[in-house]
Amino acid sequence: MSLNNLLKEDITNPLDCRIEGWRIDNGHVKYLLSCRRRVYPIKKWYLQKRYSDFFQLNESLKGYHSYLRLPGKKYFGNTNEAFISERLLHLQSFLNTIFSLPILYGNKNVWEFFGLEKGAIGDYKYWVLVLMRNQTKFHDDDSYFVECGWRGNKINYFYNSSKKGLKMLSWLPFGIDSLKNEKISNINEILEFFSSLKLPFIYPVDSRWVDEKGIGCMRNVNCKGSLRDFVWNVKKPLDNFLHKYGSHKKCISLQLNDIKVIGRQVLETLIFFYSINYPFTDIHCGNIKTNDKVFYLFDIEFTLCGHSSIHRAGMLRSNSVKTIQDMMVFSFGNCLYEMFGGGIFFPDKNPDEGYKNLPDEAFQIFRSIFEPSNNTLPSLQQLFDNIFFDIPEYKKFENIDNVDVPKNILTTLEKLKISIESRLKEDREKLYQGGCSIQKDSYRLDKLINYSRSVPSHCDDECSEKMAN
Repeated sequence: MSLNNLLKEDITNPLDCRIEGWRIDNGHVKYLLSCRRRVYPIKKWYLQKRYSDFFQLNESLKGYHSYLRLPGKKYFGNTNEAFISERLLHLQSFLNTIFSLPILYGNKNVWEFFGLEKGAIGDYKYWVLVLMRNQTKFHDDDSYFVECGWRGNKINYFYNSSKKGLKMLSWLPFGIDSLKNEKISNINEILEFFSSLKLPFIYPVDSRWVDEKGIGCMRNVNCKGSLRDFVWNVKKPLDNFLHKYGSHKKCISLQLNDIKVIGRQVLETLIFFYSINYPFTDIHCGNIKTNDKVFYLFDIEFTLCGHSSIHRAGMLRSNSVKTIQDMMVFSFGNCLYEMFGGGIFFPDKNPDEGYKNLPDEAFQIFRSIFEPSNNTLPSLQQLFDNIFFDIPEYKKFENIDNVDVPKNILTTLEKLKISIESRLKEDREKLYQGGCSIQKDSYRLDKLINYSRSVPSHCDDECSEKMAN
């Protein structure tokens, strides 16, 4: 997939992948996979994978081995038909589990396994290294790429500046909701505007820029990490994301008063963003840093890249999420749940399971978000005014109620807001239609095996037509 094509992918949309059959080739079993997006699943492609490919994928998803439960190796009798049939079922379960969790199917190694990456991440890394040449004096021996975040197409480059200490260059390509027809200068104007505000709740960056491929920023490395690192008791914030927050680890709850203070500060910030049309929906504990009970949001610059929130899959499931404000509220609910030690994702498919981790006084907040009456979510202001966040000693941020936003910036942000809302509605409709289509679709195993030798990684129209007959 070319660099431009990758930008059309939304990594928060999972695949529907089925192991349709198998064949033996030179003494090795090859499993035959058919794949397509669950959202608008028109395009289908086909793959052939050996058990060793599944094993390597499982090894790359460290921290989730016990959760994924890949079937073990077998050195003798592994071409026995009964054994292969049983292993196929376990491998299918392995794939289904991956596509049940956004932090797994958003991983770049999963992309590579399913043929969605095609060298684009390597191209991005090369681009970041080119950008680094514009930076003055850094030590090559102390610089390297890190995979500390969940988003597979985001590049993080850690380096040691000779004068300014530890730094992180973060860069993200433009995505599916980006302002495709806007000039780079217009997007850069928005970033410059935010920089000029000197907002107290935004984590400072040394520099930020827009280029023809995406947005980048340079900032100091906070050795304490994010709020997520704190609740998960992470000692090395720059470690691999799946290793830091693996299924073998548990997160702890913050003190109740700290949750109220941080939650109120986050809500106040989101109310400000919403008032100026800034569609920051990727709210989670990994995007929050704290210092003396004052919080700072970071990575807000990447909102303009047009990528979906980590919680978008849950948003698609909820018919209550329709607007940017709804998306903010839904993400905030998940963020609040993690502060209570519940985990990264609130179990919206089974809310009663999530309520078990919460104190009684927080129950109504979560129910209003994940089981809203009349299918209507509370507004940000309604959450802010809730008695749960009523803190007598709390002081509001100063100088954020009277910000004068240039009209052209408001207009540009309104376009981005409308684009995100429209695609959410369209994807929800496509997801439903796709579900019906997937249920009806069934390929005959014998024909799939007959044509498997000529099936490329991405099936062409002629091959698809043969297999459908």
